[in-house]
Amino acid sequence: MRGSAVWAVAAFAAGSCLGDFKIDFGLTSQTPQAGWRPLGWSSSNVAGPTAFEYDDVDPLVAADGSLSVTLSAGTSAGGTDTMCARDRGATAGGFALDSVYRDFVNPNSNQRSLWLEISGLVPGGAYDVRAYAFDMNNSGTVSFSQYHGGKDIVIASFNYSKEQALTSETDPDVSSALLSGLVADSSGNMTIRFLPTNKDPAVKVSGLVLSRNREAERLDLLIDFGPSSDTALAPGAREFSYSESTEPRTVSYGHLPREGAGETVTVTLTSVTPDKTFILRDRKTNGIDAYADVFPGYALYRDCAITSGGGGMWIDVSGLAANGKYQVTVCPYDWAYGRTYTVADWTSGSAGASQTFTESAHYVFSADTPVDALATSFPVRSDGDGCIRLKNTVASGEAAVAWMRIAYLPPTKGLSIFVR
Repeated sequence: MRGSAVWAVAAFAAGSCLGDFKIDFGLTSQTPQAGWRPLGWSSSNVAGPTAFEYDDVDPLVAADGSLSVTLSAGTSAGGTDTMCARDRGATAGGFALDSVYRDFVNPNSNQRSLWLEISGLVPGGAYDVRAYAFDMNNSGTVSFSQYHGGKDIVIASFNYSKEQALTSETDPDVSSALLSGLVADSSGNMTIRFLPTNKDPAVKVSGLVLSRNREAERLDLLIDFGPSSDTALAPGAREFSYSESTEPRTVSYGHLPREGAGETVTVTLTSVTPDKTFILRDRKTNGIDAYADVFPGYALYRDCAITSGGGGMWIDVSGLAANGKYQVTVCPYDWAYGRTYTVADWTSGSAGASQTFTESAHYVFSADTPVDALATSFPVRSDGDGCIRLKNTVASGEAAVAWMRIAYLPPTKGLSIFVR
């Protein structure tokens, strides 16, 4: 591991959650899990959208102590496809979340999404969302996202297994996943989408836990470079994808925590050597897929953006706080090729902090490999316009970037000295 960044994918600040709101999805006639709010649905085919109102919600979660959750199914939020609830019966052996896992709500047609539109949240507040789904009669995969601006901006997935034994010894979160640092808009609204996948076109949800995450209200932006693909996008990451053409390539990110960021943060890749084409590569077929179920950072390392020629690339970031301090982590790696890279801070107009290192092709990952094992990390001060400039160069061959992270470091009390 280079630098000082130690972190987990999709869980940047999971230990700072305050307050929560829990929903148990299932049959209207079924008693909800103790401490959870019911979202009851009919076993018959009934069309949405339907709004469920909840009072006496923790004020850390709900701005005025109440939330509205609108459930719908279809190709867009507010769709009118029919949905139904299914109850598979009680689990055996005193499982802690028996009432959550025994039933679920799902659309009646495959390749349809389930949508939850939540209103009444703290405007601009950051939240962690843990989703649960289980079906004793089937095995499947659940993918869910925060949906904003016509796209899934962060995605997580998990599996559930047919006839899995659920006992008092089973982890209550065995069939769930966490998305961390989702942000409510300026009106206190958030949309969660449960989306079909090619692997599992049938969508379902059994439970949802919404927790306020105050620490995540500081900018902590994880960017995954590569071809557009739900399965190749790291959990909790924002996608940097584009049509392959002559540089520069630019992607803007909105709906972010506001401490350390403006309305949007924009990242631009430009070739150091003019008129080079930026291309994208997914190395799944080159053998890295062997680590898909082994290495936690697999999705971050699976694909990358590269220049079509030697030299390197500029990485420009704008939309940050003026003269703000950030921990910047960059992974300049292409699994198919070994390269010697130099990553340097050029925000001041000349080379500042930098590191040169050699990466080997076909790196051998394990379950214990740190996610940032092939990355470099150092503090960077933005300029007076809220911009950062990095230079990523290679001794020979094509420059690559697999992922990067920009984390705001708030001022500390007392005297501090920062040297670029």
